[in-house]
Amino acid sequence: MRMPSRIAGLGLGCLMLMAPYSVLPAAAGPSNAIGSAAPGTGTVERSGPGGARSSVAATGILIQNARSNKCLEIYSSQTRNGAIAVQWGCHGGANQRWLLNCWEGCNENALFTLVNAHSRKCLEVAGSSTANKARVQQWDCHGGRNQVWQRTRSSGGFDPSLYWNQASNKVMEVYDNSTADGASVVQWDAHGANNQYWYHR
Repeated sequence: MRMPSRIAGLGLGCLMLMAPYSVLPAAAGPSNAIGSAAPGTGTVERSGPGGARSSVAATGILIQNARSNKCLEIYSSQTRNGAIAVQWGCHGGANQRWLLNCWEGCNENALFTLVNAHSRKCLEVAGSSTANKARVQQWDCHGGRNQVWQRTRSSGGFDPSLYWNQASNKVMEVYDNSTADGASVVQWDAHGANNQYWYHR
């Protein structure tokens, strides 16, 4: 199994959406921070070249677990720091939608943050823990390695994929192979079971 790369000195790259088998890049020009939604527009604004403002659609993607067929979400649409990530039946609400923000180029090996379309906070491993069962939660985006992920392909293609956390070198999974709504999402050593694999929808 291919392990994720370690890249020092990460710099913020382009804000983009990733479809199941393709990449949809944002408008040209790097951003220095994740913008906030323009009121009533459903878009995320960001600084482009020369300080100009540009925007990309902020509908986001669904991330669906390969075992349970349920979607990654922030529980109860909370917007606070520390709100936990769980799985729930896919309903397409904003708390289940995710924006991928690339580092070091938007390609299939890209490092990225996952930004919740409802809260505008980043998915991370709590407290930069390297322990199995450490919870996955949301927090203000700060660029720490516990907020940086890499998606690696399965043997049969790009989907479903593992999500490697760059601080712990562990992968995101649904705890204890649960298929229940509200089951916790945690990190664990990679073992290849379906509860560690995720589809983009």
